[in-house]
Amino acid sequence: MRRITLILTIIMAICAGSAYPQDVFVTGHLKYMVTGSNTVTVSAEDNKISGNVAIPQAVTHNDTVYTVTSIATRGFAECKGIRSIVLPAKISQIGRAAFQYCDNLNTINIPYSVKEIKAETFEGCRFLTGITIPDGVTQIGDGAFRGCDRLMRFIVPDECRSLGNEVFAGCAKLQVVAMAAKLESIGSNAFQGCNEIVRFQVEKENQHFMCYNEALIWNDGQGRTVFLKYPPKKKDAMYEMPPQITEIGGYAFENVEELLLVKVNSGCHTIQNYAFFTCMKLEKITYPQSLRLIGEAAVFGCPMMTDDFDIPGGVMYIEEK
Repeated sequence: MRRITLILTIIMAICAGSAYPQDVFVTGHLKYMVTGSNTVTVSAEDNKISGNVAIPQAVTHNDTVYTVTSIATRGFAECKGIRSIVLPAKISQIGRAAFQYCDNLNTINIPYSVKEIKAETFEGCRFLTGITIPDGVTQIGDGAFRGCDRLMRFIVPDECRSLGNEVFAGCAKLQVVAMAAKLESIGSNAFQGCNEIVRFQVEKENQHFMCYNEALIWNDGQGRTVFLKYPPKKKDAMYEMPPQITEIGGYAFENVEELLLVKVNSGCHTIQNYAFFTCMKLEKITYPQSLRLIGEAAVFGCPMMTDDFDIPGGVMYIEEK
């Protein structure tokens, strides 16, 4: 008898320890999962939810009042009918891909308690034309705004230190990006497919980014200086690299319309993949003797580039085109 009682006690203890994560309830079109004694994370009951959605600050279930503190991972992903979302002030976490492929989402508020925009959060939100990120956000993850092809302007929040890989890739209408003073890094291919960029703005106190003739340049503080993005709509026929550049980033000159000649500076040793992708009028690149690597398809889609005889003999490896 004592043995049976002991077993039952253990089972009840195990169940009690896992009760919160398993307690799920639905109110209206929203599903809640208990995450603590009086907190829940919220998601859509299914992806048919539509219109203007307001997430409540608190919800009652079985006589217990729960505070809504987070949006679940993929909580509203592929809810294509949602036009706007109002989040309560006590939301502190937004899960990865929370609003991914909400095609018609055009308005959302991000509470000041949120400190991170995770990977793919707004990926594929095609009608999102603008968004304000609270100044307290310190990190924006990979592909967070990838495919937001109507996003026109983005202001990096004051406390943000890093932007992830492909963070704005496919933002075809993006025109202006403003960099805050504390921003330290941007991941690879961050501006791939951003063919409407007119200019970058960098606060003068920033020690890692600068604009040179409207192009964006990043310095990692350890001797690496990367030419990140040339504004595709810039009308100059010739561009000469600033002397401190050590690398030309992937898609740096993608789809630039008017360039005929690019002079690469003598300190540059790497041209990354797709650096001059689809520069239709580009006729010539002057390569320095310091060059050591030309990446895959670096001049793919440049029909006026008819030969490679000026590539220095010191280039040890050219990836497959």
